[in-house]
Amino acid sequence: MILQFLFAVSTVGAAVAQSACPSCNACVDDGCFQQLAGISNFPVQATVDDCRSFLWITVTVADTTVTITTVLTTITASTTQTSSSTSPTNVPAYANSCTAASAYSSACGCIGVKASSTSYIHIPEVTVIQRVLGTEYALQLTSDLANGIYNGSYLYPSSDGYSNLLLFTSDPSQAGKFYANSSGNFTDANGAPFAYEPDSTGNFFSLLPSDGYSSQSTANCWIDSNSTFQCAGLGGRYIGIDSATMQLKSFDAVKDIYLSNATGPILLKAVTHPASGGNGTPAAVARTFIFRNDPTSTYLIDQFDEVDRNSDTGATVRIKSFAYVSDMNLAARYLVDPLNGNVRSLNNEPFVYESSTAAAKHIWSGFPDPAQSIIVTCTMGLSDLIFSCRDEGYGRLALQRTSLPNYQQQILFYADSVTLPSNSLIGPPLYMVGLPQ
Repeated sequence: MILQFLFAVSTVGAAVAQSACPSCNACVDDGCFQQLAGISNFPVQATVDDCRSFLWITVTVADTTVTITTVLTTITASTTQTSSSTSPTNVPAYANSCTAASAYSSACGCIGVKASSTSYIHIPEVTVIQRVLGTEYALQLTSDLANGIYNGSYLYPSSDGYSNLLLFTSDPSQAGKFYANSSGNFTDANGAPFAYEPDSTGNFFSLLPSDGYSSQSTANCWIDSNSTFQCAGLGGRYIGIDSATMQLKSFDAVKDIYLSNATGPILLKAVTHPASGGNGTPAAVARTFIFRNDPTSTYLIDQFDEVDRNSDTGATVRIKSFAYVSDMNLAARYLVDPLNGNVRSLNNEPFVYESSTAAAKHIWSGFPDPAQSIIVTCTMGLSDLIFSCRDEGYGRLALQRTSLPNYQQQILFYADSVTLPSNSLIGPPLYMVGLPQ
């Protein structure tokens, strides 16, 4: 009897005695069966897996969470997918004695793999982060003082026949639509990057240079983690608004902005486009700092003195100058642009030095008077927080003792080409660092 044979082969290692044979009387001890049963006490796991793959229905359950990240918004969509597939119909190569699929199925049943079972494969949750163009957004001026009367205005492109000039409007319905490409760089709705003319016009565009208009240079523009708009590749230039045309322009220095009757350096943020529900003016992004003279731990103030003096022009003026105090609570507060470190007073005044032929010039914050003062660019390093002032790339600050009534030490501005006087009244070049408030 076949049953007696099956118990006999189990004593020499075949696995059939331990198997749940669907019908032992149906098992045939042939070459097909022997290739699956093998010579060990139990069938090889790989052989069992092959039988299951052949006989069982496989159901795959996949729970996939897809996260799509855009410049301004994160959209999360969860989907559950279920797919079923029947077993493969190919008999493994090692079971070459199984002349047909039915013979292989029968032998699988004799080693305990039933055809009525189901195999479930569960794919765990997968998060996919993908950078895409995403929702339309607008570029809007923040409520910073640096933006003047244009707070809340939107940037939009306007064709001049060659390129898209970039202008500002207070009308939300005219707000331009901008995107970020796969690298995070900003473009207009047509994928054109920002470009500018590095000459005296400083015009800004959103189009690559075209034939006959090749003076444009492409700018690499993006937003930081606070959605503040910024551009690299401008050669150290600042961006501002031409008050006559409302056009976005670039300038070589801060003083060029004021001398051109323009506004800036301006601060823009990427916001939800008004057509998608965006409204209101973005909050100010400039931060407040005081400046400390290291290593003496005295603090910068900016004030008028109580006495008059004659300037080189013969006019009588009141002196306003940088000076130091030891009480940090009396230190002057200044606004620092988070993009280029430009420093202004809380009244949005730039820094100026007196129009004088003297090597040492008084320096203070105030709006320029062409007859008495010249704008100088003062900045704070965004990484080292060091305060410095430069005019045409030159300049240094030094401390001078004085007998003026309100303070004993005042700060003077020197050109780099001038050697500091070697006397007891003049200290070494100052080292001032910003302290956030």
